[in-house]
Formats: sequence, C-alpha cells, structure tokens
Amino acid sequence: MTGSQKFLRWTNSLFAERYLSAGRINRFILKECQHLSAFVRLQGLDELNDLDLQYVHQVFDLTSQMGWVTSVPDLSSERKVADRSKPSQIDRLAASTDGRLIHKSVLIPDSAAYLLKMVRDGQMDDRLEKNMELLLRHVEVKRVRSLQKYEKKMTRTQIWTEKCNYAILFSAYARQKKDWRYLNAALKLNEWLWKEYHRPFSSRPSLPYLTALVEQEFTLRGIEQC
Repeated sequence: MTGSQKFLRWTNSLFAERYLSAGRINRFILKECQHLSAFVRLQGLDELNDLDLQYVHQVFDLTSQMGWVTSVPDLSSERKVADRSKPSQIDRLAASTDGRLIHKSVLIPDSAAYLLKMVRDGQMDDRLEKNMELLLRHVEVKRVRSLQKYEKKMTRTQIWTEKCNYAILFSAYARQKKDWRYLNAALKLNEWLWKEYHRPFSSRPSLPYLTALVEQEFTLRGIEQC
C-alpha cells in the first residue's frame, strides 16, 4: 500500500466515525446565525462583552467567505476590543514549566486564546508547536475527559468556553499547518461538546460553540481543497 493510499484510507476512516453529519452541523450553524443576526440587528453590539464580540465577528467573517450567510448585519463598533491573551501573565506561568501551558493535564486558563493569537499573528515558532503537540497528545489520550483541569477554580460555563476555544484553536492551527491531526482533534472535541450542549437542562452558551463549528467547517473546506 502506497503512502497516498494509506492517507486516503485514514481520512475515510476519520469521516466514517464522525458522530455529527455535515448536514446536521450546517443546519445548526445556519439556524444559530439567523438568531445571532436578528439579535445584532435588534440589540446592536454594545451589550456584548469583548470575547462575544470577537466570536460574532469571526462567525460572520467565515460564514460569509463560505457563502453560507449572504446578509451580514452591521458589525461596526467604536469600541476597541481588549486583548484577552494576557501575554505577561501566561508567559510568566509558562516560564515556570519550561514553556508548557499544560502540565500533568492541568492547564493555564486563557491559554487557548493566547495560542490562537499567536496562530493568527503568524507566530509559528517552537514554543507554539511544542504546546500544540502537548495539547494534541492530551486530547488524544484523555479524550472526553480532556481540558477539564485548570490552575484556578473555574465555573462550568468558564470551562465550557475554554473547551470551545481549544476547538477553535485546533481548527485554526490545522488550517495554517495543513495538518489533519489537529482538524481531527477539533472534530472530536466538537462532537463531545455537541453532546454536552444538547444535554437536558443544559445552559451552555451557544456563541462559543457556534464559533468552534464555523471554524471547523471553514478549515475542513480549505484542507479538502489542498
């Protein structure tokens, strides 16, 4: 069996085991985008916190690029979005663990946002690659129990948002590196998050998860065309 045949067999296996079908994801994204668009048109952007504002911009940017949303609400705002990556704090904490943002399955809060900013700024250095490999291994080993422990006490909603941000990070990194391993990690994370989101009486916010699914589908489309 040639290398290309092995790769094709692996990708076929990957998509055969997907819990979420493309149609199911697309319907969810389109429905949530309609709700989000109506909210922005009625309420504007002033009621959104900085992180939610980032999500809204990313959702409509990527869905419009894919041609899924053709009528985008006015997203102009005079408010400057704060940088949530907290580089000085995270750098200091990482320095105490040889540059690692995860140590013995315990994560530094806001690491996903910190690494995502590096990816989007094109800072594809050894530190980023080292942490991405560590995170990938953590998710592959711990699976549904991954991304649960943090260096400070966090609420369920905060942990939910962190996990969504890691799914976004894996998709964005996979897109930059053209690496199916990270897209596979994003796919699995989003499957587990889907089940968590749809549990009875779940109150998980939809916007972080919507962003994670949009990032996944945008990356999937880009990598398939390579």
